Amino acid sequence: MAFQASEFAPEDIISNMPDNVVTNILHRLPLQDAVRTGILSRNWRFKWTMLSELVFGENFFAYLIEKRGEDSFAMIVSRLLLHFSGAVTKCVLCLTVLNVEDIHHLILFLSRKGIMDLTLTNWSKPTVRLPTHLFSCLDLKHLNITGCCFNPPPGFHGFPNLLSLELHDVQFGGSDLGEFLTRCPLLETLNLDYLSYTGKVKLVEIAKLENLKVLSLSLCHLETTTTIISSSNVFELLCYLPKLQELGLDFQDCNLTEGGAKKKFPTAFPYIKALKLTSIDFGNGIMLSYALEMIIHFPNLHTLEFTPLRSQIVDPVPIPVQVPIPEIEYRTMGLQRVVFTFFNGSENEIHLIKYFLARSPSLKQIVIHSDWYRSFGEHFMLAKKLLKLHRASPKKQSRLMASEFEPEDFISIMPDIVVTDILNRLPLLDVVRTSVLSRNWRFKWTLLSHLKFDEDFFVYLTNTKGVDYSFWKTISSLLLHLNGAITRFVIDLGLLDVEDIHHLIVFLSKKGIKDLTLTDRRPLGKLPTHLFSCLQLKHLNICGCGFHLPPGFHGFPNLLSLELRAVIFGGSDLGEFLTRSPLLETLNVGHLCYTGNVKLVEIAKLQNLKILFLSVSHLETTSYCNVFDNVFELVGYLPKLQDLGLDFKDYRLTAVGAKRKFPAAFPFIKALKLTTINLRNDIMLSCALEMIRHFPNVQNIEIEADMLAADPLLIQVPIPKVEYNLMKLQSVVFQYLKGSENEMCLIKYLLACSPSLSKIDVHRHCCLEPFEQLFFAKKLLKLRRASTVAEINFN
Repeated sequence: MAFQASEFAPEDIISNMPDNVVTNILHRLPLQDAVRTGILSRNWRFKWTMLSELVFGENFFAYLIEKRGEDSFAMIVSRLLLHFSGAVTKCVLCLTVLNVEDIHHLILFLSRKGIMDLTLTNWSKPTVRLPTHLFSCLDLKHLNITGCCFNPPPGFHGFPNLLSLELHDVQFGGSDLGEFLTRCPLLETLNLDYLSYTGKVKLVEIAKLENLKVLSLSLCHLETTTTIISSSNVFELLCYLPKLQELGLDFQDCNLTEGGAKKKFPTAFPYIKALKLTSIDFGNGIMLSYALEMIIHFPNLHTLEFTPLRSQIVDPVPIPVQVPIPEIEYRTMGLQRVVFTFFNGSENEIHLIKYFLARSPSLKQIVIHSDWYRSFGEHFMLAKKLLKLHRASPKKQSRLMASEFEPEDFISIMPDIVVTDILNRLPLLDVVRTSVLSRNWRFKWTLLSHLKFDEDFFVYLTNTKGVDYSFWKTISSLLLHLNGAITRFVIDLGLLDVEDIHHLIVFLSKKGIKDLTLTDRRPLGKLPTHLFSCLQLKHLNICGCGFHLPPGFHGFPNLLSLELRAVIFGGSDLGEFLTRSPLLETLNVGHLCYTGNVKLVEIAKLQNLKILFLSVSHLETTSYCNVFDNVFELVGYLPKLQDLGLDFKDYRLTAVGAKRKFPAAFPFIKALKLTTINLRNDIMLSCALEMIRHFPNVQNIEIEADMLAADPLLIQVPIPKVEYNLMKLQSVVFQYLKGSENEMCLIKYLLACSPSLSKIDVHRHCCLEPFEQLFFAKKLLKLRRASTVAEINFN
């Protein structure tokens, strides 16, 4: 009987999406990412070939340069195009990196694919002559060309479906421009910025484009009865374009007469909403008068933008006013936004701003981009002038845009590596919250390479989401947003289930993890074997987990520090595992649950060890009496060791071993830690004193007494008489002391032999009664001190 699992298995919505939905999604991705979707699954292998909109822009070619080099552009583009079986309705193509032959082949290909929206850009010199195949693309609706030669062939009848035409920095030749425009009767947008054209366009030819909504052209290209341009030419043209809403005029190489500038026009044009005037000479009173007269005749104008003559941008010397600014009628206007680029602060410019402020009650903003060469003082004087102007709009904002005037935004322009370093030092919750700072910071937190899901993080989620909330849902969502490598990761596994932990370790193993801390307070669970594929690990800290090495594991070759606390170690020999991490500098296995023993020769191979903490009971010995022989022998093999820690849990020592003397001293040891040591046992105390005596340069000692040790019934060996050698001790910490005679003997010895001692912290056992605490404190007060500054902190 066949088993139907459709009710149980989640539906694969992605694979079952209609082709038109898939195509719509792919169109919103960069082309290189759309092609990469072919590796998602067998079903998605050729989904990208359904694309009908292609963008071979600067980002695409920059990506190719990084991956394949500069010689592969034409080959890769042609290979991609050969995969597309359907129509290509939109194409953006950067011609700068292609040669003439490649461009001809691409245009020919697009002409046969029903292209409707075509953008061709060339930033190099000389300009590229476009092939005649372009003019066979009669389905074109949008054509945008920059930096090319545009020569319609003889007998060309135009683009009958063209809605928008933009020619930027284009050399137009081979035909009459006006005649060419009339053969595109549906045009709604016409932009002829910086067009190189020697002829003239008749007003009647542009007037035939009755559907025009956006028009931008140069006044010098308009044909007039004389060589002088007047505003009547422009207004006459506007009368024939009833649908026009946006108008752009370029005054470059435009000649105006005083009479033409002062001429009045009875007709207003209420349908014009936006006006852009470029290459305007603010030092020319005639040109300024012309512009003012035009603005007055657009009473419903909302947006106005001025760009000065290019020579004025380069040359800061103001041009003298040829004709005084005329007395203008102060009519109320509907202006909402005004923009001045490369603002010089001349009297004519200030006069214009004064006029707009006084007669524009709906004005919301004036943006002033000041010239780069101006000093801070000049910007300040300009700001003072602007502040004195009266304004009709209570909501108007004047923004003076100048890098020298406004303080530089150092936060937003910081390099990503600096931002990442800052974010890595913040708590994860605060890092994610930086996304609300600004649009630029929305995804800065995804640069994180250090993550810490600690107790504070889970407490926050518990308080905000509830106890029953799935913590893995939040963690996985955060991880999926991260872009780069994750070099450091800290997490408390106590609130995650086994499956989540497996997924997490698999994810980290693929992210180049170098510093990993895993803590689990539950009954010990076995960590997944994917952990042992993280061969780039430099720091590994595990607490409360099962650490079982898989067969054939060859160690962590780059590991510098290893800390295993409350860990069940199994599956291999501990000593053999340590030798497979030859670069270890820090080793902490003091509280390890391990049934075997470690040979001295195995630890001795770790020549780079600087910090060592282990359990004495794990050292392999021939008998109980010579374990300290093994400790000193081991220290002798580790010349770089500075910090030594020994745990005495489950360790027994006989009187023979306690009486043994050691001839060698170890001056390189700077810190010593002895834990779970039974100081009430005279044999153990004797060994501790002997060990301390052999480390003459030790500066910090921490001794943690065995909390569960019972009071001795019988003193087996008298407290030894030790030599009072001077030591360089600076700090001593005792844990869980009860004030026994043995403990007082040890404290007395340390105080008497340490002239550099600054403090001793004595943490009493929690079971002491108040009178016992007082008696203990009195004992400490009677002890003499070699150091005049030593403090005894009794906690």
